[in-house]
Amino acid sequence: LDDFGLVATLEWYIHESEKRLKIPIQFEVDHVPESLDDEISVAIYRMTRECLTNIARHAHATEVGIRFFGDGHWLSLVVRDNGCGMAPGVAESPTSFGLSQLRERASTLGGFAQVESKPGQGTTVRIALPAYRAENHGGRP
Repeated sequence: LDDFGLVATLEWYIHESEKRLKIPIQFEVDHVPESLDDEISVAIYRMTRECLTNIARHAHATEVGIRFFGDGHWLSLVVRDNGCGMAPGVAESPTSFGLSQLRERASTLGGFAQVESKPGQGTTVRIALPAYRAENHGGRP
């Protein structure tokens, strides 16, 4: 992250994950500032890693899409898979430690994370964080 920046690091990690998981991962980036708060960059990287780890362990997906974009005030990360999905309530369960960590990390930074999933229909994780910690953005994107 320090040497190459967030987007280049994500591209590398996603490429390595494609090889490890043996499934295609489409990665789109749009309107992400080159300079981001270090804490935000680390959080986005770790959240992406957690999402891909969950997909590898549980989803049985054959394709994944990741979109990382900004609007000047917020950064959004959307990770979708076409895997087996989750039963209602599983994503909110305290035993879903990785997903709980995503929500907690996002909340700590002034953002949010939500998980949408249905059995047999895959999973979508949406994460939004303020692009700049010093600003007050009063509301979700």
